[in-house]
Amino acid sequence: MELPQQQMEQASNRLGQCQRCNTWAARYTCPSCLEHTCSLTCSTAHKVATGCSGKRDPTEFVPLKSFTDANLLSDYRFLESVDHSLDRVMRLRQSLCTPVGGGGSGARGPSKQQRELQAFCRASRGIELVFMPAGMSRRRCNRSHLRQAGRRNSQSGSAPAVHWTVEARFPTGRKFASAPDTSRLSEILQRWRHLWPSQQPDCSLCRLDQGDKLCPIDCNQSLADLLRGTTVVEFPVFVIR
Repeated sequence: MELPQQQMEQASNRLGQCQRCNTWAARYTCPSCLEHTCSLTCSTAHKVATGCSGKRDPTEFVPLKSFTDANLLSDYRFLESVDHSLDRVMRLRQSLCTPVGGGGSGARGPSKQQRELQAFCRASRGIELVFMPAGMSRRRCNRSHLRQAGRRNSQSGSAPAVHWTVEARFPTGRKFASAPDTSRLSEILQRWRHLWPSQQPDCSLCRLDQGDKLCPIDCNQSLADLLRGTTVVEFPVFVIR
């Protein structure tokens, strides 16, 4: 029973005084910044004062002469955590993004009309349209559909058009509209001129949300031209900053 106490005393002698209170002998070493502390109170105080996480950086370079079995085990656990994180991301992506004709794991797949819309967007507009599983809020908000050329339209030479649900995200809130993809975005944004920061539409503030980035756009282009070559999850989203 005395061995742990002896080990702590030896560690205290080796570490010297607590670098936080400078009163008691140090017993602990921070894995991240290597600061020596005497107690949980001092350890917590050093994290608050320095912003230290208290965790060792697994990517920190360790010279070969200093490499130990503990470093090897740490590297193995780090690589294992990366593999688990990648697996979770792939599973999440599979559950959220339902491909054409696929239902996923128990989720109801796109309807016939939605599959036709996906095929039309890919073939005629160069747009990769992705539907989320049924029940997701974004799926429930989506009213995008393919409007086929009717008898009158076919006689006048009109072609099928995608009628998009369009979301505009303003600093004060979100707005939705329905518009054919032949409409210019500037015309759609005019509906909410009172929500713009300057009370007048300034298209230089508008960006197309592509998930991991916001892309500058020309608001005088049609929706069809703006979305060509992009991936759309349910419906296009434009962010006004």
